[in-house]
Amino acid sequence: MPNETDGGNTSTTSEGTKTADTTVTSESTQTSTTEGLDNLSIDDLMNMDFSDDPKLSEVMSGEHTGLPSFKEILLNGTTEQGRKLVSNLRASYTRRTQELAQARKDLDNERRAIQLEKEALYSGDFAKKVKETAAQDISTLDPYDQEQLMKIIEIESAKKLEQLLKPMQTQIIEQKQILEAERFITAHPDMKTEAFKAKLVPLITKRPDMDLETAYWMIKGQLSEEAKAEAIKTKDADRTKKIETRQQILKTSGAPNIGGTKPPKGLTPVEAMNWFRNNKK
Repeated sequence: MPNETDGGNTSTTSEGTKTADTTVTSESTQTSTTEGLDNLSIDDLMNMDFSDDPKLSEVMSGEHTGLPSFKEILLNGTTEQGRKLVSNLRASYTRRTQELAQARKDLDNERRAIQLEKEALYSGDFAKKVKETAAQDISTLDPYDQEQLMKIIEIESAKKLEQLLKPMQTQIIEQKQILEAERFITAHPDMKTEAFKAKLVPLITKRPDMDLETAYWMIKGQLSEEAKAEAIKTKDADRTKKIETRQQILKTSGAPNIGGTKPPKGLTPVEAMNWFRNNKK
């Protein structure tokens, strides 16, 4: 006969004892495994460890082919919660790409600001003023005149400062040239080919004053002409080979030639000329 406790947490039957705590524990475990999925990010997904579950580990360890369409999977291959999870991951990916884009923009702005500061100091109005002052002649100035003495000191100081600025000015020019070259090469990827490099290196070595764009179009023209010449050479070789093949066929096939005075039909003018030359009596 069944017994019931006052708390209603335990019931006894002929088959044994069941406790409500078991159900609570199961629900608690299920909740803990899905905890935090509302805020699951694309980074969380990439860092997940599936090694404790062989089935999941096998599926999540590589790429797969032969899958149905993405929409088909969302509609029929997963639950509503699965679709919501995918939606959350899409939103996380969007936020991540926006953050990366903003970070790149901030970094570019910071680099540009530093570059502008360097240019202002080493190649801007300040640097020009220093150069102009340092170029002035002090031979006509009287060091015993107070005003002219101050002028001499200013000119000499400008000369010293110009010497200090020169290495950095050279570095800035080189950096700008490198950046411009990188941008140009990115916009013209054919410069990375071995054929292009084979011509570029000797050219800029021989003419270091030539800018990269001029060198590019010069080499581009050379490669184009070489390609045309090679195409013509190949075409001529193919035509010659065809003529030789046909002549060999005519000599060995015993093709009828009434009276021996007419070439076979279907020959090109060049082939006909060669036929007459080979069949002179």
